[in-house]
Amino acid sequence: MSQATETTTGAADGTSPFAVIPSTEAFPRLHAPGAAERLVDGGRSLRPAGQVEAFSVHVDAEGRFFVRVAVLPGRELDAGAAPASEAAERWIDPVSGPLPPGSLWHLVLAPDGRPERLEARWLEEGRPVELALTCFPDEVMIWRRGAEPASESLAVPPGYRLLWPPVSGRDHCLMNLDAFLDTHDRGILMVCALVCRPAARGGLRARPVKLTIGVDASPATDNAVEPRTVVPRTVVSLSTPGWPEQRLTLDEAGRLARWQVDDAATVCVRPWAEAWIPS
Repeated sequence: MSQATETTTGAADGTSPFAVIPSTEAFPRLHAPGAAERLVDGGRSLRPAGQVEAFSVHVDAEGRFFVRVAVLPGRELDAGAAPASEAAERWIDPVSGPLPPGSLWHLVLAPDGRPERLEARWLEEGRPVELALTCFPDEVMIWRRGAEPASESLAVPPGYRLLWPPVSGRDHCLMNLDAFLDTHDRGILMVCALVCRPAARGGLRARPVKLTIGVDASPATDNAVEPRTVVPRTVVSLSTPGWPEQRLTLDEAGRLARWQVDDAATVCVRPWAEAWIPS
């Protein structure tokens, strides 16, 4: 798993403010995009504790999605801005655990959102932790370096999806949910849920989880675009016993805009902005 830093260019189609994608971006990656990959999305996901996920999504000629994420420090507060609350600074995702600082993530999805493979790398107390997952129709294989056990297999139900620790790219992991819904826009979705753990506990653990899902498509006011502007929104709720309810909001282009766990929300910012590059 070599770390690569790469610059990619993309063009907006100009049809709406939600169709704008970054024209340029650069952040550390495990693997640089290939020549046949086309940039379709990118930005910053701002986590409640101040971490920033820099992300890009590419698609190849066969329709596979490549999601790349780098976990960066949060930007410094502007002069006069209110500091984050103490609770927000201590926030840890109760579902996927603490996202390791400086971690790099690389996810490959089939055109319909089914997971194919995942790689992750970070440093823990100065030592590298590397993980690789290969996803089969009924099994997930995990290989580890710098964490134990060195390998592991997990049986998963047919048709499962992946719920990985970064918020960025989860809209692609959960795409085409209509196939799981009934006539009341409710249904059941099986996921392979990944949880970040210390290296001594595996670094990354996986388990199958049955989620109850619901979809509500309705207009909402978006003051970030223009005051009193009404734009389409789709809100998907995910719940299961023992987890707090999660709600993801998709914009009019079907891209993730917000992921909420209880009262804490991670917000995806587009277009990619220079202001979010740590100095």
